[in-house]
Formats: sequence, C-alpha cells, structure tokens
Amino acid sequence: NASIEATNIAPTLDTIALFRNGTEIPVIDGWIVDEDEPIGLLVQADDTPNDLSSLAVLWDLSDLADGLEQGTVGPVSSIETSWSMSGTHRVTVQAIDDDGVASGTLEADVVVRNVAPTIESLDPTVAIYEDELLKLSVVVDDTASDVLNLTTCWDLDARIDTDNDGGATNDCDVEGVTLEQIWPEAGTRLITAFVVDDDGATASTNTSLTIVNLRPTAVISSVSNLSNLVEGDWLNLTAGDSLDTESDLISLTYVWDTDALPGAIDSTLPILQLEGLEPGTYSVNLTVTDDDGASHSMSVQLVVAEAPANNLVARAVEELGMTTTIIIGVLGVVILGLVSMLVLGRRGGAEELIETKSSMWDQAPVAATFDAPPAAPLPAPAPAPMAPMPDMNAQPVAAAPVPAPAQAGPPLPASGLPPGWTMEQWAFYGDKWLETNAPAAAAPQPAPQPAASADLSNLLDGLDL
Repeated sequence: NASIEATNIAPTLDTIALFRNGTEIPVIDGWIVDEDEPIGLLVQADDTPNDLSSLAVLWDLSDLADGLEQGTVGPVSSIETSWSMSGTHRVTVQAIDDDGVASGTLEADVVVRNVAPTIESLDPTVAIYEDELLKLSVVVDDTASDVLNLTTCWDLDARIDTDNDGGATNDCDVEGVTLEQIWPEAGTRLITAFVVDDDGATASTNTSLTIVNLRPTAVISSVSNLSNLVEGDWLNLTAGDSLDTESDLISLTYVWDTDALPGAIDSTLPILQLEGLEPGTYSVNLTVTDDDGASHSMSVQLVVAEAPANNLVARAVEELGMTTTIIIGVLGVVILGLVSMLVLGRRGGAEELIETKSSMWDQAPVAATFDAPPAAPLPAPAPAPMAPMPDMNAQPVAAAPVPAPAQAGPPLPASGLPPGWTMEQWAFYGDKWLETNAPAAAAPQPAPQPAASADLSNLLDGLDL
C-alpha cells in the first residue's frame, strides 16, 4: 500500500492596475488622483483549479482613513473607489482560498490631491448711495466631500487688515454667501469675496464699490398759511422735514435768511421764529448742508396783510373799496342835506304864517263880502310860500266856474273863504279863525291829517335816489 498526502497550494496575485474613465494609468512613481475622483482598481489571482472559483480577494484602500475596505470572490477582482481625503494612501490587496491560506500582500501608493473650491465672479464695479443697502451674493462649489464644509467670507475694505496676517483681502469681516451691508460715508472700497475648503485651498473674486453722497433737500414747513398772515402775527418755520440719508440728517447744518429781519444770516437753528410781523411781502430762504459739503436751498414768500380796522368807515373801505365807499358817503350827505333843508324850510314858512294871522286876528272883524271894500287892508304877509294879497279896491270880476277842489280843513263860513286866505292856509288855521270870528257858526267837522305832513311825505317819496 502507498500513502499519498495532498497539500494545499496558496493562491497568488498579479500586479495591481489602476483605471481612470476606463483607461489604465501606468504607475510612474505612484498614482496621482483628485479628491472624490472615481477610480477603478483591478488585480488577477491564481490558484489550483478547484480553488479558483472560491478565492476571496480583500482590498484595504487607505491607511489614512477607516472604512475603505472592499472584497470580491473569484480569480479576477475589480472595484470602483474614490478618496475624499487628500494625501498619500497605501493600498493593499490579498487573496485567500477556501482553506484559509492567504497569498502574499500587494501594495501600491495612491496620491490624492485636494481640489480647490471655485467662486463665481462679481461685477467689476458697483455704485450705491450713502446708507443704501448693498446686497451681493456669490455661488461657490467644490468636490462632493468638500462642498458641505466650505467657508465663504467677505473682506469689506482692502485698506484694513483686520486679522493682521499681512493679507489685504483675506479678512473674514462678514461670513456667508450673501452680503447685506450699508456704508454711511462716501468713498471707494474694494470688496473681496473668498471661499476656503477643509484643506485651506481658496478661491476669490472682488468688486470696486463706489459709495456716493446723496445731496440733502431743504424743506420749509409751517402750520400757518404763509399767504394769509396778518400784521402782528408770530410765525414759526421749521426745517425738520428736510431730506437726507439717515446718517447725514443728524449732522445737517441750517442757514436761514429773510428780509423780514436785518442781517445776512438770521438763524442757524432748525427753527426760525418771526415775531410781530409788519405788513408787506417777505422772502425766506433756507440752506441745508451735509457733512460732505453738499447743500440745497429752498425759498418761500410771506404775505402779511394789515390788521383789520375797528371803525365803520375803515371796514367799509376794506369790504367795498375806497371808490364805492366815497360814492356812498357823498350820496348819504346829499340826502341828509336835502331832508334837512325841506324840514327847516317848511317849519320857517309855518312860523311866518302864524305871525301874519295873529296880526289879522287882532283887527276888527271884516264882513266877508265883495260888494264894498274893507275898512282897512290886512297887513301884507311875508313873501313865499303864501299867495299875494288881492287888491281890495278893485271890483270883482266874474270868473269862469272852476271845479271845486276837495275841501281840506273845517267847513267854510257862509261868507266864503276869508279875504287873502288860501285853501292850504284854511286847512291849517281855519279852526282858529272860526273860534275868533264866527262863534255862532256851526261846529266844524273833524279836520283830516294836516296837509303839511302829507306834502312833506310826498316830497320825500319823490327823492328817488
């Protein structure tokens, strides 16, 4: 009998091959790849025919990071991998058969290079006003493993090295992909945006920012109506509604000038007070100036009327005008004069008539007949408005009959109207004559309203002015 001992043969491995995009990359002082770059690795194992199909091939892809192990079964082992950490990674591979016998270990170094981040460019120039909000944004990118760990910063002024590292544009004054900032002072700034990955690689872009001073706007305000002022009024004018950027408003300077006050500069305060205004038209000028020397002016006009008069004539002149007031005054004087003349003239005639009739009544009674002349003539009455005395020596002449006018006053005596009398006189003084010369005469009838008053009323009614 013969005894045969069968021994296991250990598997073997061929060289490692590296592929990029399906193309094998030759080994020249190691392989060089980028972070997160997809890479293919391949190795060929060998063993006895009955062990080939069950060979296990184990990969350890890095000695710098954990968790980068892979494995395959079969004589040909091909894997896909990438490295997220930059540096030189030692790759090892080993084959093990079903009896647990391992091949020798193959090693290869893979250099993983860091990929710098990227940042989109800003517009080369930007201009804003003082205190105007500037909003800028950038888009940054990097490899998949670094993009979530990027840091984006803004350096707001290249003239100032905030971190004192000697770099003019790498100060992280504001962090984030979006910048929202205002500047209170005019000038020019170099704004830089930059991004940093976990390996310290950076990318940056910048823009030249021009900050423009906004000129102020002068505004004069008042609660009073500037065109409806009256003599003696007090007036407050304010510059509080003047316009400028927020940071300049607190430093505005004010200059007031008005011809209502003496001098070229009447006030440098925000409020101008005018007291006891005189009648006239005045101009008021306001000039406001900001801290950059920019200025603006505004002017208004004041109209101050004379104070209203307290007497009737002055008020009439104010309401109706001088010409109309004079005409009305003249007409009033004329009317008063006419009325006074009429009243005084009528009163004087009545007094003369009373004196004349008193002298007549002192004489002996005269028969009222025209057949013989009277014993003595009556005294001549005063001229106007009585009728002249008739010639008592003349023989009466028959006159044509005239319609008798409506009688006024007491009834005439049987002898007729006394010689030298008129019906107007009889209407006024007939009663007295009857009492003196004809006591036996019939009682007189009630006399109507005296004709003098009626005549005066008619005269006044006829003054159609």
